[in-house]
Amino acid sequence: MEAKTIGSFICALRRASGMTQREFAERLNVSDKTVSRWERDEGAPDLTLIPVIAEIFGVTCDELLRGERRSPEERRPTAGNPELAESASAEPEIPAAPTYTAKAEKQRSYIIRTTLARHRNLSLTAAAVAGIGFLGAMIFNTAFTRAYLGFFLSAILYLAAVICEVMVLNGTLAAVTEDLADETELAVFRYRVYADARAVFVLTAVLLAACIPLLMVGDAYWGLTAEMWLFWGAICAVLALVLCGIVLYFVENHLLNETIIAYPEKSAALITHRRRLKKNLTLLCVGLLALTAFLNGVLTAFGSTHALADSIRFDDVESFVTFAEQDVKDTYQAPNVSIEYHYDGEITVVPEEDLADQTIYFDQNGIPSTRDKALTRTVEDRDGNVVIQYIQRNETISSVSFGAESEGFLPIHVKTKDHVRAAQRQVELTNAVFTVVYLLEVLSVLVAYFLLRTPKKSSRIA
Repeated sequence: MEAKTIGSFICALRRASGMTQREFAERLNVSDKTVSRWERDEGAPDLTLIPVIAEIFGVTCDELLRGERRSPEERRPTAGNPELAESASAEPEIPAAPTYTAKAEKQRSYIIRTTLARHRNLSLTAAAVAGIGFLGAMIFNTAFTRAYLGFFLSAILYLAAVICEVMVLNGTLAAVTEDLADETELAVFRYRVYADARAVFVLTAVLLAACIPLLMVGDAYWGLTAEMWLFWGAICAVLALVLCGIVLYFVENHLLNETIIAYPEKSAALITHRRRLKKNLTLLCVGLLALTAFLNGVLTAFGSTHALADSIRFDDVESFVTFAEQDVKDTYQAPNVSIEYHYDGEITVVPEEDLADQTIYFDQNGIPSTRDKALTRTVEDRDGNVVIQYIQRNETISSVSFGAESEGFLPIHVKTKDHVRAAQRQVELTNAVFTVVYLLEVLSVLVAYFLLRTPKKSSRIA
């Protein structure tokens, strides 16, 4: 049976088996037009169909790709070598690597390339699913103020993207066996498939981490502000990226050591250089970010706004009591109103000043009391004797701290709400400045990577 291409060989095998194109196509679950294109050498069977076709016609995958049957002598690994033939009965020989004609080699390479291209396209589809999940989270949080709903819906799509990629990865790896490629080619093939899957997994992990701040809103009917999400989302995304880089570094090391994957020969040196560069720059970036975060924490008292707030110092009790008992309102707060609903559907807005006389105060035991009694504060010594007593009518006071008892509880420091708000603005400004610093550090590392990712000519020659 003479044939030089996989298409003409399939045609000869089909006719020898007495099958029509339609019958053969039905066994492969493809159309008869597809079979016709194969036989006219206008295309080639999918890599996953090669073992099935070989089994249908009783040939090997090697013979199918070569486009011709091998003689019985060629199938024996000891053919042409009498010494090996004599010892064949004593020790089994490892079959020699398959040899292909130029046409068969071209077809084999074409099938592997199309398999890789299909895997990349399906990986892009999985990445698009993850991107749609993040877009959905943005829409639900921003347009409908449903942060929780946005997070969980996006998480479902992220999970779907991961499952899709795992299924595609398994199918692609199972499509290429030792019959179609030697060990080195298989390792390189697996590396390219691994690289595509790695990109999808990292993208999904980063997008999921960026959505974690949506769980900070505290209520199912709230949404996170764009500024808050941008700040915390960027931090979570960077942390996820660094964590993925660390995990993948050790995973790739294991795969390389076990020869499960291998870098392409032409670009092995370049990939190794870039991998080493990523490791060093990641460590540098983590060190810079940690140092900057520590400095940011020191300047903002690690989030304690009260610790940064200024205070008013009183060196005698009388001046402090006078200040505390002033009937001063906190003008910064918006006027409180009370809304009364009537059966006729009308709404009456009652100003705060009209509610002042209707306010009910309670003491520490929950018993209704007068306003002055409820606002009375006392400071006692170790024996339980009242040393300082005052009525805190001044609503601008945020906190009061007294000195040591041995010094008469002096000095007294009072932090007002204006002091706390000023400290809060200072913290927000400091965090904004350091956010820019964080971004500049990450951007500098990325720029350094792109500038150094290609080694100089001298180092490549060496």
